[in-house]
Amino acid sequence: MNTKQIFGIFLTLCGIAMIVFSFYISSQVSQGRERASSAQSTVDRGNWLFDKIPVTKEIGQGLTGSAQKKIDEGYQQIAYYEGMSRYLLLGGIGIVIIGGAIVLFSRKKIAM
Repeated sequence: MNTKQIFGIFLTLCGIAMIVFSFYISSQVSQGRERASSAQSTVDRGNWLFDKIPVTKEIGQGLTGSAQKKIDEGYQQIAYYEGMSRYLLLGGIGIVIIGGAIVLFSRKKIAM
């Protein structure tokens, strides 16, 4: 094996690792989205209960305001990691293709 083939194999393995890591991030993002959705429904239910009486409306906003802020921050992090996962997937596919091409085109020609 020559150095170009070794480099191509290395690139291919790095691309595969990027793709696997992208799938891992996607699964974690999915779980985070479920947790954030559950928390959002709980906050919405609390707001609905406190909105019934005008006096309790301000109290409810005070109680659920910090939770809503954390949920919004969570959604921002989810969006960030979704983007990272997408870039890792696309980059990994590109690197696998480049690594595979290097391996294929760097083979020594056998004289017959």
